[in-house]
Amino acid sequence: KLLKVAEECRLGAQHEQPQAQYLLATLEYDESDNEAANTAIELYRKSAAAGYAEASYQLGLFRYEGTPTMAKNRDLSKDLLAEACEGKLADACLLMGDLSELSQAYTDAMKYYEQARELGSREAIYSIGSLYELGLGVAKNKETAAKYYEDAAMLGVNVAQYHLFWFYYKGIGVKRSYKQ
Repeated sequence: KLLKVAEECRLGAQHEQPQAQYLLATLEYDESDNEAANTAIELYRKSAAAGYAEASYQLGLFRYEGTPTMAKNRDLSKDLLAEACEGKLADACLLMGDLSELSQAYTDAMKYYEQARELGSREAIYSIGSLYELGLGVAKNKETAAKYYEDAAMLGVNVAQYHLFWFYYKGIGVKRSYKQ
């Protein structure tokens, strides 16, 4: 079945369909084979140029750490990830929030986390809570942090469940409750 899928993706890629280009690149990318890697990267580039957010995201990841055939370039990585975020890819917005937070650009981090949350990222809800807990880019507010942690915890985000446990155990932002 994989050969059939690759065949269909190849046909779509020949007809300049961005999703097919992206999927074919994903199927054929092999870091240990420079020719295959370069071919896949070119397909990712074509797909990204056509506005396919997942392709921009993948190229951004490649640029962030570098690959044997693609040099590390963190500035270009951020441009590609921001492009993917603008293309409404939640994972890209979440990663842009994380990168902004690492750069201590907390207002930008909040903006990206909010975008990711609006696009359905459960982890972004936790990250927003973390900004409130620590007072990074927003006024420190343990009650608001607890609310975001609870929302993320109820959606199955393990780290949020852990933080919420401690909040209840210590009475941080919520009424102390060993039962909770």
